[in-house]
Amino acid sequence: MSEVFDGGEYFGDCDLQLQKEMEIEETVSMLEKMTDTELLDYLCKQGEKLNTIDTFKTYTIAKEIKDNGWTPTMKQRTALIGTAAIAIHNNEEE
Repeated sequence: MSEVFDGGEYFGDCDLQLQKEMEIEETVSMLEKMTDTELLDYLCKQGEKLNTIDTFKTYTIAKEIKDNGWTPTMKQRTALIGTAAIAIHNNEEE
């Protein structure tokens, strides 16, 4: 008699991935509600742990923008928020 694949383990992994994506979306939503100043302050308080992507150092970029008194462009803001949300949740898993 052959066993029937019930998908339990596979779908369990999908549920975890979906939960993680929802948590990241909630963090993105929270960060998007912040003013530029609040966002930069928050990112700078998070520190170097946000620098998880070799080609986009979220903390370093946020600190430079803040230290120079600049305002992030919409493209920079979107990138900072997206990478920060992922980094925050990846750091929580460790």
